[in-house]
Amino acid sequence: MPRWQRAYVIACAGALTGLLVACAVDFGRWPRPYYAPYARAWTFGAAAPPGVSMGYFGIVVWALAAAAIGAGAAALVLRWRATTIAPSVLRLLGAWTLTAAALASAYFTWMIWPL
Repeated sequence: MPRWQRAYVIACAGALTGLLVACAVDFGRWPRPYYAPYARAWTFGAAAPPGVSMGYFGIVVWALAAAAIGAGAAALVLRWRATTIAPSVLRLLGAWTLTAAALASAYFTWMIWPL
């Protein structure tokens, strides 16, 4: 397998898992760290603390951890693959990654849209 194919699949797997988990954390209200800038304090929980708080950092931490795990899993699986991957499979993987990015962007845009 060429190195560029291995790198492409690993990058797509990392991006897909990171985007999926970022949406799941927000939609599923998973526990995450919150930062209260006025109090200059960090809290951890499923719900935002009262007052002004930012949950963005927690979502990013979850997404980066998931992306690292997804990329690591793909690298581990590709270690045993010696043949090249068909171009149609690579295009499909790229399309899934771009679609996941568009859907995640749309989800977070919808969540901050003023009502």
